[in-house]
Amino acid sequence: MSTLKTEQTAVPAFVPARDGLSLEAKGRIASIVVEDALNQFERPVVMWTAGKDSTLTLAFVRSTCDELGLPYPPILFIDHGTHFDETWKLFDQVVAEWKLQSIVARNEGARGTASGRSPSPSETWSRTISSRRSP
Repeated sequence: MSTLKTEQTAVPAFVPARDGLSLEAKGRIASIVVEDALNQFERPVVMWTAGKDSTLTLAFVRSTCDELGLPYPPILFIDHGTHFDETWKLFDQVVAEWKLQSIVARNEGARGTASGRSPSPSETWSRTISSRRSP
């Protein structure tokens, strides 16, 4: 166990990842954090990249909502214009199977840069609410 130094005395600090917290206990902590966020915010969303970490977060949110009888918050996905086709396939599959509302945000200026085109100063973020990506 680590030692946390304060002005008065050294206090042992528990570090869950290193000090042996079980997977079940970590899952319970995640559920508590999700429940607290759902209770604290009026319109929560889950930022989702379709990567392993955010997919696990989304699974905890879904599980906690099921336990509490709450609707799933929408997911927010940033389309930077360079996603693999497999990412979009996973996006479509998860949104459909888990019955999620999705918000796809695009920065058209960044998308233009990725395609080799210089963005104009007037280009801004766009937002699409759908269960599938826009062309």
